[in-house]
Amino acid sequence: MKNYGFSIALGIDSNIDSEIIEYFMNYKIIEIKIKKKDYMDFIDYIKRIISNYPSALSLHLDSDLLQYNNIASDYLKKIGESISENTKLITHFNEAYDNIEIVLNSLGEKGVLLIENEKGESLKFINHVEGMVKEYLNNERVGLCVDIGHLIYDLGYPRTLIIVEELFKKYGDKIHELHFHDVMNGKDHCDFTVEGELFYRELIELLKLNSVRIIFEIKNIDVLSSEAINIFNRF
Repeated sequence: MKNYGFSIALGIDSNIDSEIIEYFMNYKIIEIKIKKKDYMDFIDYIKRIISNYPSALSLHLDSDLLQYNNIASDYLKKIGESISENTKLITHFNEAYDNIEIVLNSLGEKGVLLIENEKGESLKFINHVEGMVKEYLNNERVGLCVDIGHLIYDLGYPRTLIIVEELFKKYGDKIHELHFHDVMNGKDHCDFTVEGELFYRELIELLKLNSVRIIFEIKNIDVLSSEAINIFNRF
């Protein structure tokens, strides 16, 4: 099975266990968006996912989990206690860059923190990657998540292709995860246009993306629907 999956906002209901089982019948990996106010409700479910699918999980941390205060630190400790060594923890560059050591110390010894480029911050991210590599990326618990859709939003398809190729040439062993989505009418996290699908196919072929995790971040899609499975199969 391809190393692809979807980003979802986990909701607790009576069908959650059966839905997770059905999800992993179709996809290999999953990214779950976590907000601080909700995290305690999901700890048992996240532990269960890790127990059954130990290398499958990424957690996208909410920005308020990355502020340096006692409440955020306590939540990060709880997250660290419930994850595995292989769990990926995604955070936006502009929110975490100055607090990477603090976040790692709060999490404890488990998990890999992946720094992601945010929409509107792509050039800043690119300009700081080299310094970040020297300062942090020699740490095996710190890596990169490159959001391709955010790059497209800021820079367009042609320039994004060039930049992503350069990032992989320089830092390929530190890029653990990619986020795929398209841009339409000034909005991101959209399903793929014809142009977008051609772009992503070219990207996959160019970079030989066999081992990097690929997460589809598409808003308002039922990941168990035939529509979502069709997106998965097209790539």
